[in-house]
Amino acid sequence: MIHVLLCTYNGERYLPAQLNSLLEQTGVEYQILIRDDGSSDKTPDILKEYQIRHPDKVRIIPGRKHLGYPDCFWALLRESPKADAYAFCDQDDIWDRQKLSHAQAALKEIPADIPALWIHDYNVCDSSLHEKSVHTCPDLMALPPEKFLFYNQAEGFSMVLNEALRQILLGKSPEGKNLPHDELSIWTCAFHGRILQDHKILASYRRHEDTVTSTGSGTAGMIRSYLSKEISGPAFEEKCTRIALFADTDSAISPEERKTFLLLSGKSNATLLRLRRLFYPHRLKPTIGGETALRVLFLLH
Repeated sequence: MIHVLLCTYNGERYLPAQLNSLLEQTGVEYQILIRDDGSSDKTPDILKEYQIRHPDKVRIIPGRKHLGYPDCFWALLRESPKADAYAFCDQDDIWDRQKLSHAQAALKEIPADIPALWIHDYNVCDSSLHEKSVHTCPDLMALPPEKFLFYNQAEGFSMVLNEALRQILLGKSPEGKNLPHDELSIWTCAFHGRILQDHKILASYRRHEDTVTSTGSGTAGMIRSYLSKEISGPAFEEKCTRIALFADTDSAISPEERKTFLLLSGKSNATLLRLRRLFYPHRLKPTIGGETALRVLFLLH
């Protein structure tokens, strides 16, 4: 059994198409668990309609209050009944009908006591689902750990995790710590278990003006996000705080890796350490432009 964990918030425009794609999954036993985060549009009505029409597949998990991102996902992961695997799901994408069956087949090859995270490739699309690019995830288990820190290698909707990884993630009590579910899942599994990668295109990732993240939103959107969130906003400092928190709390990180993570987090006022961070000898971003922008942030923060 795979539980699809769908968080919704004012998603009436694209939600029916996503739900339809979820209900077309083949070759696997699954259930769609949905937590609405206090929508004020027709989203609750749409969810109730689908639950009535598909009572064996759609289950609404009542939410006591608006949690926002990412805590809505952590709450749903915690409140989900036990299953073999859990698939994070956004409200506005389209899934290939064989996505969950591919995930199940891959995860079955891993012993149940080993934490495992399955990740697939996907099309990046505009709001009308016209393809803009293809996101291909690199071999995460072969990358140096610091390569995970400042670049989100994959989005949460492309991930399916097993019960062993779920237990480790929830054991970190991630709620209220501004820990994105996709970021923490990759970081944690890289040190505790296995990351399985499937290069089949198994979803269309819809990018539009209302999307929370900026990945895949085009050059202009990335520049706007960089200026508003990174330079003048709190995003970069929040990322550094998460890196330091992870380094300080995860027992699987070696002392040398912890030292590197804390250096890159910049949580020191010592001039020598600030210079070592600014001139860190290894590349941390996949593009030259991204790497240059990161070094500017190192200089400014």
